[in-house]
Amino acid sequence: MRTIKLLILLTVMATVFTVRCSKDDDTTPAGDVQKFEVKSVQVPKAMAESNDPGAKMAAGYINMINGLSGYSAFLSPSGNNTPGNSDNGERIFTWKVNDKTGVYTVKLVIKETNGEIVWDMYITGTMEGNVLNNFHYIHALKQKDNSWNVLTVWELETGKKYMELSWSIIPI
Repeated sequence: MRTIKLLILLTVMATVFTVRCSKDDDTTPAGDVQKFEVKSVQVPKAMAESNDPGAKMAAGYINMINGLSGYSAFLSPSGNNTPGNSDNGERIFTWKVNDKTGVYTVKLVIKETNGEIVWDMYITGTMEGNVLNNFHYIHALKQKDNSWNVLTVWELETGKKYMELSWSIIPI
């Protein structure tokens, strides 16, 4: 019985962690931007209402992972961005943010090859009381075939890794 619950949990987590592109998996045309998106999964009602410890744990993990979808918004250029390209094929977008946490500039660098897409987000200015200069805040990598993916976030205060998740989708 525990083996079945573990297989169900792993299947659900693999589904939750599936990262998808906003476009086809072919190389993106010059005007389009690949967006890093975390696909959310709804916790089944029976699992959410269950008293079984395994079901509660699985539901908790699903809800926690669904929270990662907030990071995907950071890795999409805002509507008021200034697009640019570098010599090595990177797409660079910058925009200013003035909100409750501070005033800062976001630089989003997207590099796409035939096999993978990489997003790197840098912050310059004051964010959440921290004065930052080209601070590498978020890194995400997606293999186009979903064979391997990674999401890394650094702490604003210390510069240390706050979270690093990597996952792969293994066909059964």
